[in-house]
Formats: sequence, C-alpha cells, structure tokens
Amino acid sequence: MDVRIKGVKQSAYRIGYPGDPVMTRSEFLKTKEMKKIRANIFACAALGYAIAVGSVIVNVIQSRNFSVIIDAAFLIAMSLLIHLLQSRVGAILTGVYAVINIGVMYYMNGKPGGIIVLAVAIYAIIYTFKFQKAWHEYKNSNGNS
Repeated sequence: MDVRIKGVKQSAYRIGYPGDPVMTRSEFLKTKEMKKIRANIFACAALGYAIAVGSVIVNVIQSRNFSVIIDAAFLIAMSLLIHLLQSRVGAILTGVYAVINIGVMYYMNGKPGGIIVLAVAIYAIIYTFKFQKAWHEYKNSNGNS
C-alpha cells in the first residue's frame, strides 16, 4: 500500500523529536488515501452501535430481559474503541465476544445467533489492521517516500 501523502514537506520532523511524522494519527486517518479504510472502520462501528441498540430494544420490550444491557454496553464500548481509536484490540475483542455469543446462543436455543456481530468484527479486524499497517509505514518513512 502506497502511503505517500501529497503536499508533505521533505523535512518531515516535529521540533525536538527527530523521526516523528508530520501528521498526527487522526490527521493521517482523514487524508484522501485513507478514505476507504476510514469509511469501513466507521461502518463497522456504526453497525456495532445499531446492533447493540436494536438488541436492547427487542429484548427489553419483548421479553423484559434486562441482562442484554450488559452485552449491549460491551458492544457499544468496543464499537467506540473501533470508531474513535481504530483499535485492533477492540476489533479482536468484538470477534471473541461474537464467537462466544454464537456458542452460547447455540447452546441455549439450538441454533446460532449473533452471526452479524461476527461479520462486523471480521471486517473491523481487517480494516483496523490495514489502517495500523499504513500508519506504521507512514511513521517509519517520516512522511517522505
């Protein structure tokens, strides 16, 4: 992946910290080259928010099952990590949660449930790792390539 950013000066150093990139991590994410990755990370987080809210509404209103609030809080927290920090750990924990959730749902109901969360987690893992790789390449090249 080519991470050269147009318009970055050749002397890509911050004062006092040789080797630091010109852009911050959040500025780098906002560049045109990161548009697809940024959009996919946001989509994964937005789906995580929607799934959490939807499951709370369905479970609390239909079956008065308030224990789902804990699951929803965890999923919202992981979605926030993915959205705001592009967190690989948040994406991986979402995947682990989804696999456990599928197993529990299969054990309780005889059929798997929560497969959409697993799909969201897989995409989140893919795109958070892609972003991290691009960021490290940019950081290591100091913004000049």
